[in-house]
Amino acid sequence: MRLLALALLLFAFPAAAADLPAASQALLRALDMPSSMLDGVDAELAVPQAWLDGAKREGKLRINGTWEPKEEDQVLKPFSERYPFLQVTYSRASRQDRSLRPLVALKEGRILVDVISGLGSTMNAYRDQGALLPLGDLPGFKSLPPELKGSDGMWVGHQLNYWCTGYNTAKVKESDMPRNWEGFLDAAKWGGGRLGVGNRPNLWLLPLEDTKGQDWAERYAGDLFGKLGPQRRKEGANALLNLVMLGEFDVAIPVAQYRLGGAFGKTAPVGWHCPDPVPTTVQLIVILKQTASPNAARLYVNWLLSREGQLAQYEAVNAAPAHPALQDPHFLSFAGEIAGKAHAFRSPELLEQKPWRDLLAHWNRLWEGTGASP
Repeated sequence: MRLLALALLLFAFPAAAADLPAASQALLRALDMPSSMLDGVDAELAVPQAWLDGAKREGKLRINGTWEPKEEDQVLKPFSERYPFLQVTYSRASRQDRSLRPLVALKEGRILVDVISGLGSTMNAYRDQGALLPLGDLPGFKSLPPELKGSDGMWVGHQLNYWCTGYNTAKVKESDMPRNWEGFLDAAKWGGGRLGVGNRPNLWLLPLEDTKGQDWAERYAGDLFGKLGPQRRKEGANALLNLVMLGEFDVAIPVAQYRLGGAFGKTAPVGWHCPDPVPTTVQLIVILKQTASPNAARLYVNWLLSREGQLAQYEAVNAAPAHPALQDPHFLSFAGEIAGKAHAFRSPELLEQKPWRDLLAHWNRLWEGTGASP
């Protein structure tokens, strides 16, 4: 049934005459999917000859992202087989080094990277500086729905992330997890440090604010800190998952579903749960306007948006694909926690608006212990 459903999704794509790269064939075998999954991918990857010629002259490509290097290496196998003339350098770094450091360098006339994935709230600073290359001419850009790409063409989404909660299965039963976000405000159940909360409200509370309103979000933050006394954790989102696994607290907020998929989710004492609605963000990818490798960068971003690239990232990191033809529960870790629920979607533009700035200021006061519950 699964393969039948996927085949129906792909019915509109004509068969590709060219043989698939060996890495793509291995990818399909690993995913237990038929070769027809990539029928028509050559059309998705059809770009002007000038881009290919230009990329051959450039020869190099530098990428900053959020995946581990070994994960990116796995993703890049089909890409490197298709474009063997490109030498790709990948760096996984903190938000500071991934997005802020290249921006400072740009202001000094230095180019540190060509492509950045996971720009987040820094996206607006890059846009304001006029530092981004328009992506509207990429075939993959044109195929995406409006909410997964910038209206100005400066960013595109290659991965959907769902930011909810991770819990220690040795300390919490799945049936005890609340059905909605308000359920976590029960101090008798979740107070006394049972919750570990990271300082990343932009990942979950901002999408909820856009859906439920600023008053709701500010009251929620006030009650969360004022009534429950959660552990305020300075670690990043990935570290929160490790800490809940080790039993430092019972539940971690926020945790992305893709980080809990695969073998890790099967062997560790952790589960993933999403109250309704589901905070949803899109992983942005951009190309720097001043890059010395604009054609190589176009090839990479367009490939990543293709079904081949999307399946490669799914196999490597359990990343939910953005491609319209791959919107199937099969490609979701913990699909039962997501399917059928409302989504609270965060676009990068929300980070520019006053309600978010007000909520962030309120959150920061609470986080620092200088604000009272409303």
